[in-house]
Amino acid sequence: MTMEMDVRPLKVKRDERGSVVEVLTTKSNKFKEVLLITSNAGAKRGGHFHKVKDELLCIISGKARVRFEDANTGEVKELTVDADKEPVAIRTPPNMVLTITTIGGSQLVLVELSDELYDEKPDTFKK
Repeated sequence: MTMEMDVRPLKVKRDERGSVVEVLTTKSNKFKEVLLITSNAGAKRGGHFHKVKDELLCIISGKARVRFEDANTGEVKELTVDADKEPVAIRTPPNMVLTITTIGGSQLVLVELSDELYDEKPDTFKK
């Protein structure tokens, strides 16, 4: 079985004022929680998985090393993201361990959308 990941570039509109990043366009009310997360240089986030929760993590700015691990098979894939050049959206399905390490000298800015509230049902498992 091959580990499935969904990583896609985000649409960015830039002008002299700054930028607008299209994080999500949907007619669905699937998402219950939206978080804005910052991560300092060298910091690691994640390292856990969910059995039910489905997350969409959008890396808006900064640089990161992203490690995916299938909690069932142990298969691992890694990628490097430079969101200052190309912001990305990463779908993290259930049973996928995602670890994000901020690399480079600047802060990482992320937006997380999830279909379950954090405290709604205990669903966070360390790998």
